[in-house]
Amino acid sequence: MLETLDDVPWSDIHHAYGPAGDLPAQLRALLSGDADVRREAYGECYSNIFHQGTRYEASSYAAPFLLEMLASPSTPERDELIELLVALAIGYDAPWLPHGLDSSSLKPVELRVHEAVSEGVPLFARLLEDDDVAVRRSAAFALGWFPARAVVSVSPLAWALLDADESVAATAAIALGLIGDGHAPASEVLEASFAGPRPLLRAGAAIGLARLLGHDTPAEVVGELQRWAADVEPPAAPGPEPRGVGPGAETGVRFYDGDLPGYASLALRLVAKMP
Repeated sequence: MLETLDDVPWSDIHHAYGPAGDLPAQLRALLSGDADVRREAYGECYSNIFHQGTRYEASSYAAPFLLEMLASPSTPERDELIELLVALAIGYDAPWLPHGLDSSSLKPVELRVHEAVSEGVPLFARLLEDDDVAVRRSAAFALGWFPARAVVSVSPLAWALLDADESVAATAAIALGLIGDGHAPASEVLEASFAGPRPLLRAGAAIGLARLLGHDTPAEVVGELQRWAADVEPPAAPGPEPRGVGPGAETGVRFYDGDLPGYASLALRLVAKMP
């Protein structure tokens, strides 16, 4: 792994603090067997190639090696690796929500990094079937930021709506809404998920449907968004699913830092009918 890392002229490439000659050692340290070394390496990477949300020339060069590490099941903390890749691709997610990524708004250096990370879309799709719940959840989150690759992502995300872990399914529902334009099955599978008994998935499906349907969003979906936005526990659904998952609960959903009431409020802007 990383056999070609030293082939890159890192000292001629810049990150936040100047020449990126220190970056190869930091990337390799992400593979360390020592958790403290990895933690320090992640901090250095964020500081150097994602400094306060800014991406640099070195960010696009680092992305292929981060993807190479992610592809190996032996790499520790792959969910954190996906989080770093998403940060490089889009910056912070809040400014893009609820509409999704607009690549025309990216600066040239940001666009290069986004394109470099987009090469990992097939890998993210495969990781939706990983044994690690955190990896599946982060992979679903990642797929929401590459609408140009929707042909690769829509079907795997649709299957992920059936994930046994509801936070994975809800994250996939939101991602599907963000990339599903022009793909009719996206709204159909989200409608099916919304009709089901799982409360967190219903919330994610409602957010996804608002993104896809806009003013045509059904009243019952709007009502679900309003309940979450008001921080009111949704009514109990039939079936054996455990309760206690509602606006005040820790959701685990990756978008908008897991703040589903806040995200529901944003989604309501998509369905509002202006006079």
